[in-house]
Amino acid sequence: MPPQAQHSKEHRTERNYGMDIWTKAEKKPELVTALNIDATTQDQFDIPVQDRKARGVVKSLEGALQWKSKITGVMAAGLGMVAYVTRQGLGSGPNLTCTTLYLMLQLVAEKRGLGSRLNILFDNTSGDNKNNEVIAFVAWLLMQQCIYTMSSLLTFMFQFLRPYDIQDVIELHALWDWKSFLAPHYDRLGGFCTSQFGSGMHEIYCRKDVNGDVRVWMRQSSQASEWLPEGPGYRIFKSIPEGAPPLAMAKPDVKWSRIFVEGTIRTWYTFMVVDTPLAFQKIKDEWESVFDSLPPPDGDVNALPASKKPMWSGISSSLENPVINPITGPGRTSADVQRELNAYRERRRRATADSVYPAVYQANYLFLQLPGKGLQLHRVAHGLLIPKANAPNLSFSTTEMEHTPQPSVPGFWGTFTAKPNPGFNPSDPRMGPMNLRHHSVGRDSIKLYSVQVYPVKIDVEGVERAKTVVRVTKESLERLAGVCPEMPMPGQIPSTHSGQPSTSATHQGDGRNQRDGRRRAAAAQSRCDGDDNNSGRRRKRPRRSKVADSSDEDEDQEERAADEDGNSDEDPPAPIPAGHRHAECGLRARAAWHQAKVVRELESGREDSFTHDAVFAGERRGRAAYPRGVVLTAETYAQGCWVLIESE
Repeated sequence: MPPQAQHSKEHRTERNYGMDIWTKAEKKPELVTALNIDATTQDQFDIPVQDRKARGVVKSLEGALQWKSKITGVMAAGLGMVAYVTRQGLGSGPNLTCTTLYLMLQLVAEKRGLGSRLNILFDNTSGDNKNNEVIAFVAWLLMQQCIYTMSSLLTFMFQFLRPYDIQDVIELHALWDWKSFLAPHYDRLGGFCTSQFGSGMHEIYCRKDVNGDVRVWMRQSSQASEWLPEGPGYRIFKSIPEGAPPLAMAKPDVKWSRIFVEGTIRTWYTFMVVDTPLAFQKIKDEWESVFDSLPPPDGDVNALPASKKPMWSGISSSLENPVINPITGPGRTSADVQRELNAYRERRRRATADSVYPAVYQANYLFLQLPGKGLQLHRVAHGLLIPKANAPNLSFSTTEMEHTPQPSVPGFWGTFTAKPNPGFNPSDPRMGPMNLRHHSVGRDSIKLYSVQVYPVKIDVEGVERAKTVVRVTKESLERLAGVCPEMPMPGQIPSTHSGQPSTSATHQGDGRNQRDGRRRAAAAQSRCDGDDNNSGRRRKRPRRSKVADSSDEDEDQEERAADEDGNSDEDPPAPIPAGHRHAECGLRARAAWHQAKVVRELESGREDSFTHDAVFAGERRGRAAYPRGVVLTAETYAQGCWVLIESE
């Protein structure tokens, strides 16, 4: 194959590789964020520029130093492009590249959020783009017409680039000093630019390993057989950069010949072709304002007003690992994840107790008033991320809860169940889930946060098994009366709420409290058909059948987490005493007696009256011994027998 044909083939292959990434970023922005950055030739934007028909008038100024600008364009797949304009005195190199990239990432994060993977396409130049500082910056992200004036130039650029989906043209008056910010913390790499070994490394891949170290691999093209180096990759940081980078010093006035540039522009005043004296005065005033607003002669941009400095806003957290490790496997169960999540939520709750934006999490209960609808209880079903629980702008989906009021008791003192979706069709997913959902719900609809509920069992005519519903706690209804005067507290609290579980037994979709609340309430509500020996509580419930509503699937996951919690293949401590027995029954259970061991004495004075923990011996569905546990009261402990009459 001729060399030119071979080159064209290789070039086309790389372009297709890049287009695949770009297309995925456009169609799946939650998975991939793709950016393309490039700069124009600096001399193309020297100003002032005279109209061609009047060019002979200013031949005396040809060759004189003009106001030079560097234009850097950053395009985001599916979003558009922003052009950043900087004067010559700010310089170029990695500080310009990293500053414009960071500003664009801020814009993408604000408009639609960042994807799980970030791809950046640079021009293959070692001076600006392919160097240690840019590699370290990308790694750090894981941790984290007639034109006489600048305003005319920005307007002309925006109009010219509008067909290319330009978002904005922004003039930068200062850059962040990424070089000095990153230099003390990373080990420099070499050999990745063009040399005797080839055209250099055209693709660089950064990833954080399990120890939190950012490592880098490189390859010459997308068709290379492997990444270099083999194995774990080069570790970038020897220490972690903290905070934000300082502002980079601009060039001193003598370095960019400020006095000559200003002289050239003032000489232009007599040659500018304008329609009216007012327009001429406007041009002159704008330039004099530009000269007056430049930093001091030494180039210290910290003296600039805040409006002329780039605004810092953290965005690297979107590229960081989750605050809680969600992965389960050998040695890590769903219960472990849920415990860590509950602890994190509690820390966030205390830390943001005075926030004007209370935290909202998956499975939380909220009182909402949607447009055109009355006040109603909802359960968060989908759309919330844990790190953004306190964000001012939230958008999530909820499951509407249907209220069955108590006779003669106004307000929400009755029971709640998920409201069925009238259009539900199991064979047509387009009709939505089994229960009624509301989408794009925001904070403006929330009347009461963190609503506490507790489950109860009720008899349903014609149904053998009792139905589980929830009630809102008295404390939450008192808070609701405080924010909604139309929902006052009744003169007498209904008897259904006088014996409600304690606050620790209620839940708002927070895992452990939710499960404990269900079980304590179920124990209090259980019916023994004349047998009073069911005062213990079973720790493990049979897994429920799967239903269509994903909010119920969340509950299934929580209950499976509870199943795994505390189950061990090792024998528990010696019995204290032996002889406790258990009879189980149910749809899939066989009636049998099981030997049990008491493994722990609980703290005294508990509100729920439980005194001991016990586990049962024997095999169940092929699993090891002691697969199941209960909590005993003083009576069941003394009797040595705990009988489950009604299966949950």
